[in-house]
Amino acid sequence: MGIGANTLTNQYQGLIFKKIDSLGNQLTEKQIFHPLGKSFYANSSSNAFIKLDSTKALFTGQLEFGTDYSKSTLVKINLKTLDTLWMKTYSQPGDSTWLLCSTVLNDSSIISFGFRYYIVQPNVFFKPFMMKVDKNGNYKWHNWINPTFTNTQYLFQKAIKLSDNDFVVVGYKYSNICYPQSFVMRIDTMASKAYDVNFIGIPNSGLADCIALSDGSFLAGGSFASLVNCNANPDKYRKYVYRFNPLTGSKIASKFYNKESTGGNGILCLAQKLNGIIIAFGGTGATTPTNTINNKGDFLWLNSNLDSLRSVYIETPNVADQAVPNQAILTPDGGFAAVIASYPNASQQQYWLIKADSNGCYQSLCPTVGLNDVSLSGVENGIKIYPNPAKDLLYVENSHAERSRSVTSETRTSFSLTNALGQVIKEELLLELQQPIEINVKDLQEGIYFLQIKSEGKILVNKKFVIER
Repeated sequence: MGIGANTLTNQYQGLIFKKIDSLGNQLTEKQIFHPLGKSFYANSSSNAFIKLDSTKALFTGQLEFGTDYSKSTLVKINLKTLDTLWMKTYSQPGDSTWLLCSTVLNDSSIISFGFRYYIVQPNVFFKPFMMKVDKNGNYKWHNWINPTFTNTQYLFQKAIKLSDNDFVVVGYKYSNICYPQSFVMRIDTMASKAYDVNFIGIPNSGLADCIALSDGSFLAGGSFASLVNCNANPDKYRKYVYRFNPLTGSKIASKFYNKESTGGNGILCLAQKLNGIIIAFGGTGATTPTNTINNKGDFLWLNSNLDSLRSVYIETPNVADQAVPNQAILTPDGGFAAVIASYPNASQQQYWLIKADSNGCYQSLCPTVGLNDVSLSGVENGIKIYPNPAKDLLYVENSHAERSRSVTSETRTSFSLTNALGQVIKEELLLELQQPIEINVKDLQEGIYFLQIKSEGKILVNKKFVIER
């Protein structure tokens, strides 16, 4: 399901539905256009559609009635027949409103989050709200989250229901045109906030998705840009995840991935597999010399400690195309299917679907990037781990001679081994940091592991290896 139009046959953006079998063959296609010829839009590409139950889905967005005039819109769809069950707009005359994300309650009624705005050139003023409609789309009530109009625009990206009266909402907001700021909010149906965590220490960030993890914590993902001022050009981004307690909003852990780069270097959607592995779908920020709007997409594997296990690039038929996954679902075989947004040029958009196996491979030659090492001090290329895969013994060799030294009481150095789920399974103090270091792994089961070496609390090595027998 998506939003778009074939500009050769229709100038308006409609809702597009396709049924695909397990081999990727299209079974059915249907396009729904507004009877007045208005275009559908959604701010949150990865959460514009939510599944209400096994047979129905909901679109959350807005209809464009003019350059600066939009009406908030909900559309309910029958997933079996692809028929529209109802289509409703909710703005009063003169209002301009957006709906950004929704969640469904136990009685099939719907809570949506959005904002109202008005324009007095050259300024725009916003007032965020939450709204309830019944299962047939009939308006019930709305509550203002901020009581007055301000210049702060709340872009709600994902709402997760804790109960019918209690929600966690994540996204980002703009208080000026330059600097977005992520937020995590817990709010009830009276618009009373239990917490509103603003990432003041990371001012140039945006959260695009949030999921509940198997341990009860929540994980949000997005991007971070180290802007110095409004004139920074081009902006540079890194992938970013934030794990938190949904009841208190308190931070449990956060991590950045990838080096800073221009383009869409960020996470758009998240999923957790049954074995605990987290998959983050998004862009790598790699740009082409011919078109700087294009960036490569990838899938990033994380364990429960948020360590990056590996990532897989999405290859495109044309190397100049952008190919970023903005929607994904897990499949019963342990793999996933992802919708790819491709931009062959600045004026053309294409969408395609890929099906990947449990290793993230979707073609005969799997384009594996490898471990995306992250440490406080960076990655020393001179560190060598062998053999990899290992069987009984693992050796670590440091080619930087100046780092080979005896460990004294002033320099405490240790190593730890963790499995793919982030569980520490072996930890020892090193008496010396000569080379090679020999580690006995014969008692460990086959699988993926991480070796981390610390000295005085500073990470020297954070490497992945495999045990295979």
